[in-house]
Amino acid sequence: MALEPRPEAVPFDEAIAFLRDKLRLTSRGWTDVWQEQNAVAFTVAGAQSAQLVADFHQVVTKAIRDGTTLAEFREDFDAIVEQHGWSYRGSRGWRTRVIFETNLRTSYQAGRWDQAWRLRDDRPFLRYVAVQDDRTRPQHRQWHGTVLPIDADWWKTHYPPNGWGCRCTVQSLSRRDMARRGYQVTSPAPKPQLVERSVNTPDGQRTEMVPAGIDPGWAYNVGQARQSARIAQQAARDIGGMPADLGAAVGQNIAAATRSALAEDFRSWVADRAAASWRADGSWRALGALPARAVERMNQVGAPTESAGVAITSEQLRHLARDTKVEAGVAVSLADIQRLPELVNEPKAVLREIATGVILLVFEPAEDPRRGKLVMHLNYTHRLRDPDGERRTRRFHAVKTAGLVKAETLRDGKTYQLIHGVV
Repeated sequence: MALEPRPEAVPFDEAIAFLRDKLRLTSRGWTDVWQEQNAVAFTVAGAQSAQLVADFHQVVTKAIRDGTTLAEFREDFDAIVEQHGWSYRGSRGWRTRVIFETNLRTSYQAGRWDQAWRLRDDRPFLRYVAVQDDRTRPQHRQWHGTVLPIDADWWKTHYPPNGWGCRCTVQSLSRRDMARRGYQVTSPAPKPQLVERSVNTPDGQRTEMVPAGIDPGWAYNVGQARQSARIAQQAARDIGGMPADLGAAVGQNIAAATRSALAEDFRSWVADRAAASWRADGSWRALGALPARAVERMNQVGAPTESAGVAITSEQLRHLARDTKVEAGVAVSLADIQRLPELVNEPKAVLREIATGVILLVFEPAEDPRRGKLVMHLNYTHRLRDPDGERRTRRFHAVKTAGLVKAETLRDGKTYQLIHGVV
């Protein structure tokens, strides 16, 4: 009889922190949060109540942290279902096993990646290890024993787990380990063969191209995705500690992959705040930087700025989502809020309010641009403390309000000074 996986197999802090620090998101189905998004978001497919998701997050984290069994988790599951009156799909046995094992294994492998990456100078290789029994997928059995450098592209899509119920893992190896065990780097590396797979979503069926042997939604490196989100947010936060001209240049040159990870982290944070009824909890997110040309122009017109960094706090996010009104009396759309990191780095125009010195960023709105320009008002530079326990502060232009404004209003030269771009 096969033993059920036990969370005692996850003894290290990295795996626990991976799960504990996830943002809680409601969802209609498992496809609402796709691939790399799972590295920053905790969801339970079909759980559309914020409190329901929060309760599941708490008991799953407890299972990982304290080493409770699947049987014990099922008792917690039953209590939550009864409390919320949740009607879920599938059998109890299947549903609880999927929730429990998926979170256990992704947390474990994310923690393994964190450890392996830190030790990559001394242990630069990873070896794919598959369980060799009759439940193992044929392709996973073929990958067993594959040895590649930790920075090989293959690990971007084939780092385990590679599907529902996948029990594969990796070994971290030094050159001495390789010589002692007689391992050789696999050459050439396995070449992924893409296959077309149909996926059922709440909005209907769609087609995904995935590597053969990997389930749809699993062709990503869970540890690398989490790492990318952290690196992206830290890179954006570091802009607030730089002189304005340097910060603007760094913001302009952030790699596309990092910017994408920053946007993904922000969208998950916004969804988490929405699920919590926009409660201000002291958290904040760096959004990016003012354009380098705008910073240079502000120096030229005698209105220099201390920092190029732009950020938003949970309190300001609440005002945007609930309180900010536009000329037509309609609040800023959630679609516009969610794309703030993408907007900040490439505004259509940068204005300066002559009377107050307040900086305005001008964009095209996501919905019905005929109603006006989306204008973001930035507060005077704020100091925001890093959340990592260190007593460092960063200077940012913090988003204060946003709304739709007619273009002709923004062209009033007595009220606004055009710094950069075209209105």
